[in-house]
Amino acid sequence: MEVSKYNLFVPDFPEAGKVLLYNTLSQALIVIDKEVFDALKEQDLRSLSSGVRDILAKQGVLTKAPVKAKEVLERIYRDAVKAGFEVTVLTTLDCNFNCVYCFEGNRKGSLYMSQEIARALLSWLKGLITERGYKRVFIVFYGGEPLLNKAIIDFIISEINNGKLPVRPRYCLITNGSLLNREDIIRWANMGLDEVRVTLDGPKEIHDARRPFKGGKGSYNVIVKNVEAILGLVGVSITVNFDKSTIGGVKGLIDEMAGRGWPSRIKSLLVGPVVPEIGMRATSLAEDWTVSLFSPEGLFQKLLALIDYGRAKGFRMRIPLGMNTCPLLMRDGGAFIDPEGKIYKCASFVGEASFQMGTVFNGWDEKKMEWISNLRPWNYCPEDCVFLPLCQGGCRLFSYVLGKDLGEPFCQRDFLERNLPELLKREYLWRRCSSN
Repeated sequence: MEVSKYNLFVPDFPEAGKVLLYNTLSQALIVIDKEVFDALKEQDLRSLSSGVRDILAKQGVLTKAPVKAKEVLERIYRDAVKAGFEVTVLTTLDCNFNCVYCFEGNRKGSLYMSQEIARALLSWLKGLITERGYKRVFIVFYGGEPLLNKAIIDFIISEINNGKLPVRPRYCLITNGSLLNREDIIRWANMGLDEVRVTLDGPKEIHDARRPFKGGKGSYNVIVKNVEAILGLVGVSITVNFDKSTIGGVKGLIDEMAGRGWPSRIKSLLVGPVVPEIGMRATSLAEDWTVSLFSPEGLFQKLLALIDYGRAKGFRMRIPLGMNTCPLLMRDGGAFIDPEGKIYKCASFVGEASFQMGTVFNGWDEKKMEWISNLRPWNYCPEDCVFLPLCQGGCRLFSYVLGKDLGEPFCQRDFLERNLPELLKREYLWRRCSSN
């Protein structure tokens, strides 16, 4: 037996004399005594009982032979087929809002998916399911504002219910919430709709300034009314997007939602920074955006404070911790289909010709798929970096907007060294609370 190189320790937590241990490769999060901690740090396994060694081995803290994270990552990315396949359908690029930010930028327009495109999409997806053997399929309806093309949502779900796919998918709807109505959600829930995600970016005054209708009218009251009408029919998640100018208002929104009794009625509260437009590549704006997130003075500490605040109010809020694979680099990692039937591998790259990976009429562009599927940013990273299983070379979007090669890593080591101990504490408390 030997000690894994991917162990992280938080001393004197959850109490003095105890140590919180997290293995970034196995994702094990356990509490150990200081004596065990000392033995692991000194590599003195003889001082541990056989029972303790067995427990630590099951958690991946001890291994029979050296384990290389890069080899494990290769297997995970290769075997992604086992997790199923997620297809995000952009029913339209049109939108009835005029948000002050939008990662789709100038890619928005009056394109609407037709029944012809939808039929080709289902035919392509059926062939993919048969070829790859997916047992689970997830379909996400997105836009633009997807409910501007509600007819195509009805058409796709009806076609699937009539046997157009060999498996029955589950569905999610991501919407600005302005066009939601109870009747549609009841109908779709009976056909497999699991979740609706709606965005509110702050209390009324902030949200209405950030996400008005095209005519300039505020949208907050309409959205809240519509959300109230569908609570209890499906899982409803609220997404809050912030930047440096609006993060201070998020607590006010949390208070308003808590006052409406939403902590026990919604599935989750998701809080995060505004995603940049892809046109920001290699600009000072892109650098400013990255610094605002990852620098010691950035937004992340404020985000943690918001998560603490929301949890104290009773909301289900997960922290950004775990081994999250990048769908862009995985053949079986999912797909985004635009209204014209063009296939992409990441929402942030939809509309960029160099990232179009095929069409629903002709299938994958195998040359591009071979290129993207063989990008391995983690191969540039040190094998013994304890953070490697978590960051995997960093998000490709960050490398791209900073003007780097798409396969070049975006190193987050300093950021993780500063922030991971606090993340681990919160994750431990969350798991303990959730299990009670």
